[in-house]
Amino acid sequence: MLNIFAVNTVLNESRKLRDKILPEEYPSGEQYLIPIIESIDNHKTLEITYQGHWQDKSYTFQIEPYCIKAFKQRWYVAARSPYYDKVLIYSLDRILEMKQTDLPFEYPQTFHPKAYFDDSFGVIVDEEYDVEKISIKVYGNQCKYFRSLPLHHSQKESETHSNYSIFTFRLRPTYDFCQAILSHGDFVEVLEPQWFRIQIGTTIQKMNQLYE
Repeated sequence: MLNIFAVNTVLNESRKLRDKILPEEYPSGEQYLIPIIESIDNHKTLEITYQGHWQDKSYTFQIEPYCIKAFKQRWYVAARSPYYDKVLIYSLDRILEMKQTDLPFEYPQTFHPKAYFDDSFGVIVDEEYDVEKISIKVYGNQCKYFRSLPLHHSQKESETHSNYSIFTFRLRPTYDFCQAILSHGDFVEVLEPQWFRIQIGTTIQKMNQLYE
């Protein structure tokens, strides 16, 4: 699969193709990729000044970077927070400043980036949500979209009918997965678990009230 780094290499080497290849643009944060990669490789702690989307002010603290992940046009770093003593996810576009330190950290042999995100839809790894079987009914030609671009690696088409199909997933139904389901509008209906069906239905009702 051709990734963003390969595309950028092609563009840099062939100027005449630059206006004919239109990769997705990332809002910001790419300038931090190299120092993060170097810190992961050298096992060196980073000091960052960070302001989350829901925070009124920024904070400066240290992180121990474990891996980088791209999701929906944003770069994220999974890093251990020494303060909280756990792995947290930081969006690179929310980093205001970054500097490498000489403070070493030990990369845990038990941490495997792919396995860490396996049960998650995007970048929200919230263990407060159990890994569950999710069943959805997809209507009409939208089934073709799900077949060609699965939402998650656990996706399976358990039933196929003339005007709909049943797709199942095994993951943590976190906020970002909820948003992905809602993005398909009335082409997708959640069947189970019941609590997730109710949650999606309640969200749709609130959305409908905005247009009444």
